[in-house]
Amino acid sequence: MITLTYKHIPKLIILISLIVIFTMPDLLVGFLLGASHFLFEWLETLLDNIVEHVFETELHETQTIVFYILSALSLVPIYFLWRILPKLFHLLHSTWLDYKSLTIVYWQSLSLKEKIKISVISIIGLYLASFLVM
Repeated sequence: MITLTYKHIPKLIILISLIVIFTMPDLLVGFLLGASHFLFEWLETLLDNIVEHVFETELHETQTIVFYILSALSLVPIYFLWRILPKLFHLLHSTWLDYKSLTIVYWQSLSLKEKIKISVISIIGLYLASFLVM
């Protein structure tokens, strides 16, 4: 008999999470988008209340101040993305070139029969996968 102890709970949570991710990705994306929207609205309401109480402003001035605060806060991730993207592009490009050269070397080492076999299997696989898209 299998007993569930506290040591098995993290593994069980990971297993359930993987099952949800692979079987219901559309629900997961919808949930994540909804949760992020909820957090954004919560942050906006929190900033509205803080600005209203600290500066004693009316609704329009509060909304204007909060808009500019959120605009300034959105520039921080954009700046870090701007700093990281060239490095990430270089890493992806070098990885792609390595993979491409390995694939070319592997393809050149195959016999004609193996090349035909791989080509036919790939074409049939893509043909069958096209039914999933349509």
